Amino acid sequence: MPLSPQEAAQALHEIEQTQSRSKILRGYQGGAPHFLMWAALWAVGYGLSYLAPTRAGTIWIVVIAIGAVAGVAVLMRSKGAAPAWRYAAGFATLTAFSLATLLVLPPRTARKSRPSCHSWWRWPMCSRACGGARASS
Repeated sequence: MPLSPQEAAQALHEIEQTQSRSKILRGYQGGAPHFLMWAALWAVGYGLSYLAPTRAGTIWIVVIAIGAVAGVAVLMRSKGAAPAWRYAAGFATLTAFSLATLLVLPPRTARKSRPSCHSWWRWPMCSRACGGARASS
């Protein structure tokens, strides 16, 4: 029994949907090991930072370095994955963005987080917080 044009179109549409779902699931298959690896590394990093808060910077440098190397290793072991240079390029981009953010917005110490009475915008609460400094321009 021959197919009608509507049945053929319906079959082609279902095939296209199945192909798109397969592509999505292949992406999940490739990303899942990285997601689980980074989740475990973040748990370890936060746990160690809680236990040794004075060494948090060193802990996170080590955790991120381990994650970068392990990410490339996971990528090389996976079949049909993107080339390792793409992972390295993405990691380098995120690192550059993080460093640029730190340069533009450096961390503030507790001493620097007080309201600044020498700010150009002169918030009203700032003048009260600094002992009644005048808000003159």
